Amino acid sequence: MRRALGDRAVAAESFLVSGERPAHDRWCRAEPR
Repeated sequence: MRRALGDRAVAAESFLVSGERPAHDRWCRAEPR
């Protein structure tokens, strides 16, 4: 679980830094709420 959260944070940060929507979509798809 901790690993998943870390991966999520990394994906979110990458999305914010890159400003790419696909990255966010990928993170959302990987772990739907």
